[in-house]
Amino acid sequence: DSLFHANGFRKLEGGRRVRDENCFVTPALWGVYERATNAPTSFTPNFDLARTVKGWFGNSTLDPDGSFAALAASGKRVFVWGVGTHVQLMLGMSPLRDCNLIACVDQDPKLHGQTIAGTRIEPLSVLQQATSEDAIVVGSLVHGRKMAEQLRAETGFCGEVLTFSRDWN
Repeated sequence: DSLFHANGFRKLEGGRRVRDENCFVTPALWGVYERATNAPTSFTPNFDLARTVKGWFGNSTLDPDGSFAALAASGKRVFVWGVGTHVQLMLGMSPLRDCNLIACVDQDPKLHGQTIAGTRIEPLSVLQQATSEDAIVVGSLVHGRKMAEQLRAETGFCGEVLTFSRDWN
């Protein structure tokens, strides 16, 4: 609100909610603003949100069982399959960012050749390079189970598969 108010916008609607998808809870804020001709340009910053977010991430909610920290410490080569919002969050704020990332993989050809967290996004075929010594992190909360099954069935991959919902392995 402070950012928008300071730049001449007024709030029309807004709120907060908690997204709960397959055992992963994410707090979310939303707002709808419009440019106001008489909106005040001075404001008093409110750091409550920053403290809340810092506390939320500081409580190890992004790696509750330590799997990604252990994977980072192992030095194993890691492929991340799926580059949606959740993976972007994990690569930016969880121990997954410290892993030995070889490639991020996605089925969307428009993403191929781009990078995420400094790692190139490749087509699904790159998973053929993964060996039993490597690990593949399946990054979809919603389709993770199906993707893990597809990985094993189509590539015969017999290495470590990690998902964001531990009961899928």
